Amino acid sequence: FKTGSPEKFAAALHEQLLIWSLPQKEAERSAARQPERISSFPTAGVFIFRHPQPDGLNFVCKGGNNQELHNHNDVGSFSIACGSPQPVVGDLGGTVYTRDTFTNKRYENKLLCSYGHPVPFIDETPQSPGKGTQAKVLKFAENGSQAEVVFDIRKAYCKLKGVKTLERRFCYDFSG
Repeated sequence: FKTGSPEKFAAALHEQLLIWSLPQKEAERSAARQPERISSFPTAGVFIFRHPQPDGLNFVCKGGNNQELHNHNDVGSFSIACGSPQPVVGDLGGTVYTRDTFTNKRYENKLLCSYGHPVPFIDETPQSPGKGTQAKVLKFAENGSQAEVVFDIRKAYCKLKGVKTLERRFCYDFSG
């Protein structure tokens, strides 16, 4: 799977995640193999954790950057689903696209900016759009019963001065 840049990879990954979440026909479901417990895409900063039971808790977290195609200013966000591909916690979902969606007014839409995503607001400041907002994967580890991802998300808040450390840590426990 060769895409060139991390942005192209992230766009291709996003497309695949949308396709994977579409409902399957009953025959396809019974013939499908059990998905991997962990899918990691460190270049794009995306990590997916799946519970072995069909009704278990599934979790996805995203580092990425705020200059990706179809961007939402959501570096360090996550979604949680339980027994369904539809998230119960996380990204608030889609919006009605208008002409303004593709102009400099894009982030006035609360679903497209940090307000529509589970990311920190520091001193009431949302994330900045554009270049230089790349999260860094500081750690990805798993030991069979747990998995952990740590992102440095400081660059997504480049408007804030004096922030020396800003990390987002996610830990998934497969046993419960």
